[in-house]
Amino acid sequence: MDHLELIIDIRPYSDETRDILIAQLSRIGFQGFLEEGERINAFQPFKTFDQKLLEEVLCLPCFSGVDFSVQILSIEDKNWNKLWESNYPSLIVDKKCLVRAPFHPTVTGIEYDLVIEPKMSFGTGHHATTRLMVSEILNMDLRDKSILDIGSGTGILSILASMKGARDVTAIDNDTWAFKNCKENIKRNQIRNIQAFLGETSMIKKSSFHAVFANINKLVIVSELIHWINLTEKNGFILISGFLKDDIADIKILFGKKLKLIKTRVSGNWAMMVLQKSSPN
Repeated sequence: MDHLELIIDIRPYSDETRDILIAQLSRIGFQGFLEEGERINAFQPFKTFDQKLLEEVLCLPCFSGVDFSVQILSIEDKNWNKLWESNYPSLIVDKKCLVRAPFHPTVTGIEYDLVIEPKMSFGTGHHATTRLMVSEILNMDLRDKSILDIGSGTGILSILASMKGARDVTAIDNDTWAFKNCKENIKRNQIRNIQAFLGETSMIKKSSFHAVFANINKLVIVSELIHWINLTEKNGFILISGFLKDDIADIKILFGKKLKLIKTRVSGNWAMMVLQKSSPN
């Protein structure tokens, strides 16, 4: 099988434990999550799964006193859509943006209607970090702008940027399944100005993006932020999320004189930042 499904029951359950666990699992390669009561379903390609890393996560000091019941199952690609149909409701962000699957009805009076069939990719809008990013993009003027979406997943942020008038959008993800799913969703929404790439940001040669979006995780942000700055035009913006609010101080240390913090937003235990590239003196 191409992917595995990790089923974790949490006792005693708390929203904070759930959020921290999802953050830690995302750091070791899990890419999609379903939250069902006191249970988390997480998904990852078999080729990148590391049993030792999983055991290390579940034994972290922050989970002291928490008991995890774990099942590891193989999952056939063809079963994924059925799983989402039963667990993936539509979502409205800021009364402006509807994120829905093809089997959901449209909603009248909505400015942006995104049809996203997630499959194995992370990014349906339901996770707090994606909602924060979508909400912030809704506030931005992207008309005739060039956008880079790093770790694009389903393509949700790229598609919204295009709908908001971006001139061109580059979407990149290093997961084959996410790359294919992103291309499918681009076509599904009849978008023609997004180029999707499979690989790392080192592949990107262009260095004049007005805005860079990265809804990813703390480890990648820490290791890649300098490169993203170089890909951003003067006075351009970098939107980052996928990290916990407790990580904010660690990430601020990376800014130096090259970035100015415009805004920090928090939802539950999750955070996002809007940064602006400083003009050279």
